[in-house]
Amino acid sequence: IDLNGNVGIGVTPTRILSLKAGSSTALAQAGGVIFDHFTDAGNTGTGEDDLYSDTLGASILATNGDKISATYAGIFVGAAASTQELRAYFGGTKIYDSGALAVGVATNNWTMNVECIRVSASVVRCTVYISTDFGTLFPYSTYTEVTGLTLTNTQVIKITGEAAGVGAANNQVVAKLGYVEWKSAA
Repeated sequence: IDLNGNVGIGVTPTRILSLKAGSSTALAQAGGVIFDHFTDAGNTGTGEDDLYSDTLGASILATNGDKISATYAGIFVGAAASTQELRAYFGGTKIYDSGALAVGVATNNWTMNVECIRVSASVVRCTVYISTDFGTLFPYSTYTEVTGLTLTNTQVIKITGEAAGVGAANNQVVAKLGYVEWKSAA
């Protein structure tokens, strides 16, 4: 359907909505949120568990410069001798790993921001930034070039949580909220 209400059969629209970019005369394509998460999702026992996982539609990154942005937030709930670990993946490749964290008995907050941009038909560059009130978390920021993708296929973006060691239990890594956005190339 075009802006005049005309329906085209077999036509895929490439621009549905453009917005004026600030006070300039340039127009920016509008993107938007494609997945929302507002239900708690925690690890189960030991081992790595998906917290939030989303399958991106085939060819969603069709043009160099198309982007996927994701924001997630949650908590680490420790136990005296257990560890907690938070990871992020794009297209099956690990793009962030907090490493095993000895949170102790505290409850700490975390926020993760993920940015991925298409470079070519098979390459996406991703950066992940995490902020937390847990002082010894490292790394706070990572950059990963994910290669060998077929971007005409679906891709998965996800975060996982893991508890390990003595006292490891359910819900020691809990995602509390998240959303994933698609943004077009400029």
